Amino acid sequence: MNNMNRKGWSTLIVAAALISGCAGKGKIEMPAPVKVKVLEISESISGGSRVYSGTVEALNSTSLSLASGGRLKQVCVSEGQMVKKGDLIAVVDGTLQGNAAVAGKAQMQQAEDALEQAQDYYKRMKLLHDNGSLADMRWIDAQTKLKQAQQGVRAARASANISNKQYGDTRLYAPFSGYISEKLGETGQMAGPGVPTAILMNISQIKVKISVPESEISGIKKGMKVSISAVAVGNQAFTGSVMEIGVNADPSTRSYDVRALVNNQDHKLLPGMLCSVTVQNTDGEQYGIILPADIVQIDSDNRPFVWADKGGKARKIFITIGDNTASGVYVTGGLSVKEKVIIEGQQKISSGMNITE
Repeated sequence: MNNMNRKGWSTLIVAAALISGCAGKGKIEMPAPVKVKVLEISESISGGSRVYSGTVEALNSTSLSLASGGRLKQVCVSEGQMVKKGDLIAVVDGTLQGNAAVAGKAQMQQAEDALEQAQDYYKRMKLLHDNGSLADMRWIDAQTKLKQAQQGVRAARASANISNKQYGDTRLYAPFSGYISEKLGETGQMAGPGVPTAILMNISQIKVKISVPESEISGIKKGMKVSISAVAVGNQAFTGSVMEIGVNADPSTRSYDVRALVNNQDHKLLPGMLCSVTVQNTDGEQYGIILPADIVQIDSDNRPFVWADKGGKARKIFITIGDNTASGVYVTGGLSVKEKVIIEGQQKISSGMNITE
């Protein structure tokens, strides 16, 4: 091989090495997909709803007290006991009142017997008077005795009614069906008239109290449907409607008390339980989706958007938003069912970037 050929081969070898080196340096490695967390939109929900924290209250709660004072002879209930309307709650010693009632009954019987005799006498005298064979004095006497007997019956009846009422006041009955929430008297204690012996509350229906900010109170109307759930009963759903709207704002929180009436036939909801209350807007049939407020972003043109997973790539979806709620922001347009919205990791992505869940 001559010098010329040697130089040619050397040149080719160097060129091939350079090309090979350049090709190795120019290889671009694709970055690993960014890991994100997504929320798949499963269904649309009614729009305009707001969620509040609430507290369960009894529909009716009343202190039960005896009208007659005395020593408690019997207390027939215990705390937590279910009682029906008319059930006996407590009894005070009514010996004196009972004796007075017996005496009143006897007096009533005597007065009725006297009236029967006076009526019989009056009838006989009237026959004679009508035949013209009775002196005026005896006719007047018959009329007087009848009137006196009638007055005697009225007086005896009034006295007996008072005695019976006083005896009845020694016994306390449930004015409605419900639960004994507190037992305040024990057998042997002295009970004064009007002093509570027990607290009775009705929870077949309950009230749920929520506090509504003044900025939202204008949107609350009587009759609006509500949905209630409480952790204490396994988040079971209960339904009801707004029954009371307060007119005085709390000076410190600037919120108004609103109460909803809820059916509670199984008595699962108990006074004092905390619950979540969703107030549904009945003004129109709007539909939308509730999303966490922190995932909604605003672009340079002041348009709200969220990031979504579109076949493994990040895509920007512009949305329209409505009211803010306690659960998040209400999205009225731009998203559909089965859409996979990115709720974690969106700060690390850009449009078209590969992502993985």
